[in-house]
Amino acid sequence: NGYRGVTRVRYHGRLLLVVETSAAASLLSEAEGRRRRADLVAVRAAENQSCRQACELAGLRCDLGSFPFINNCAVLKQLFPCEKGCNGEVRLEVPCYGSNHAESAAHQLCLVSYAATASCTSRRANRRRACPCASRL
Repeated sequence: NGYRGVTRVRYHGRLLLVVETSAAASLLSEAEGRRRRADLVAVRAAENQSCRQACELAGLRCDLGSFPFINNCAVLKQLFPCEKGCNGEVRLEVPCYGSNHAESAAHQLCLVSYAATASCTSRRANRRRACPCASRL
């Protein structure tokens, strides 16, 4: 099971912790870990809008390597109401918010992913994405 970028795995009777590099930045050297970009901004996309489109409209670019820094409930709750809380889902448009479709299981739910599957170009009806945008430099 994964939690906040850490997955516990049993291997030959030993417990191993597999840690996503952004989650363990304070524990790793500069070369081993990934640091949050100083110019990173979490941008709320419109429904059925890709992060590439949302970032471009903000005069920025989608930074694929920065998804781990915004893929958490705290960031999503700053961008969306998350009326039904947060849950995990593995899809290319996650992290996102389920909007405008009351019959959908994701309606009013913020979704995070515990797998590295995000995409700057993915989009989906009834979903508003949280996007990692940075300067165009």
